[in-house]
Amino acid sequence: MTIPLTPFMWCVAILPIVFLLGTMILLNWSASKAAPLALAIAVISALLIYRSAPIAILSESAKGLWNAAVILAVVWPAIFIHELYVEGNAYNSIKIGMEKVSKHELIQLIIFGWVFPSFLQGVTGFGVAVAVGAPLLVGIGVAPFWSVVIVLLCHSWGGTFGTLSIAWQALLTETQIGGETAAATALVACLIIWAHNFIGGFALCWFYGKAKALREGLPVSLLVSAIQGGGQLLLAQVNHTVACFLPACISLLAVILLSKTEKYGKAWSLADSRIMVRHGEEQNESAGVLTFAQSLFPYILLTVIAVTVLLIPPVHALLSQWTIGFPFVETVTGYGYITKAEDCFSPLTPFTYAGTVLILTSAAGCLFFKRRHCIEPGGFARISKKTLIKTVPASIAITSLLIMSKMLGSSGQIYVLAQGVAQALGKEYVIVAPLIGMLGSFITGSNMSSNILFGNFQMTTARLLELPLSSLLGAQTAG
Repeated sequence: MTIPLTPFMWCVAILPIVFLLGTMILLNWSASKAAPLALAIAVISALLIYRSAPIAILSESAKGLWNAAVILAVVWPAIFIHELYVEGNAYNSIKIGMEKVSKHELIQLIIFGWVFPSFLQGVTGFGVAVAVGAPLLVGIGVAPFWSVVIVLLCHSWGGTFGTLSIAWQALLTETQIGGETAAATALVACLIIWAHNFIGGFALCWFYGKAKALREGLPVSLLVSAIQGGGQLLLAQVNHTVACFLPACISLLAVILLSKTEKYGKAWSLADSRIMVRHGEEQNESAGVLTFAQSLFPYILLTVIAVTVLLIPPVHALLSQWTIGFPFVETVTGYGYITKAEDCFSPLTPFTYAGTVLILTSAAGCLFFKRRHCIEPGGFARISKKTLIKTVPASIAITSLLIMSKMLGSSGQIYVLAQGVAQALGKEYVIVAPLIGMLGSFITGSNMSSNILFGNFQMTTARLLELPLSSLLGAQTAG
């Protein structure tokens, strides 16, 4: 017995996705509200139409919960560190320190609009780069509209491998690819992302002063893009966890060093720049309790731990010996669609895990900020409360999407969807693949959520059409 490939079955399979996207677009629902209901639809469809067994529902729910726990253990400490910086006024110390680095206005724009948001994206993600970067640009005189546009454009190259590679890990988790296939997928994705990275730097200069600013800033843009895009491409083949974070760190250091050269160390600006709002004399600001170097301490510590644990082979090999995973039995639907048994599903190595690194960093940051007396009484309670407010909705959405994706896959609904698309588009589907990734990210607001939602679908379609799997999955996450 096989699943009937009828229009009705295809419509049932796509219904949870249509509901999710429709409620978010037309009704402006949040993902935390729409995703659980979409999951409920997927479960009902699996049980009543696709003849999944109750044991399969429980099994796939458990898989989704485990995958969600692995991802959320990165999300929570990442947001906690951001709130720690807000409470300790550390971002203001960073801003004042960066402004002292160079009086060259275009270099300041590149730092606050591109390299520092990219640095934040590498370790935090979830909108922190924009939430911090855009106000920093406003603080040096950039119009609010242009501040948002510049940061959104210039930091988004880190969407896949940022937040210590959480979106990439979500794609690997959904598709269960590894080895040469994963390396080839990373290569495709990084090549596309590198092109976008260069365009972002080019656009920043053009927005500031068109051809004149482009001539002035092109050497810096080329260097930053080579470090970020090229560095990510190389590191993604070695250790994807730091593929964005480490190049972002190096690019920040490189721009600081460039600002000490004769060309970029002097004052330079364009009085007629369309993106700047001139207010006359600048007001001096107090950096507060922390110096520039002290404000960077948690991130410096994060870099040291990550490099030591992930990039030094003997240390990495030693810490990778212990893994955590769970076995799952084989399940079969009433139509004979099989989900194979797993001896150790999605194993986690806790001592080399990005979440562990972030948890250690957040703990050390708390101790350091407390000793520097930059957290007011009740500050840690406020940090925890703000972290909860920001992460609970994201946690609900991520968990629901992961379980829904598992449910659609194990019941055969993803297979039916892919069959319908394959029959309708054939080999031309390769043109649509990046647009699917783009749609998922645009609607859910997350590269990771898009990979969770459509990763398995892209993989199944690639196999049905005998298209290169690495090309479609790379296009998915880059899109």
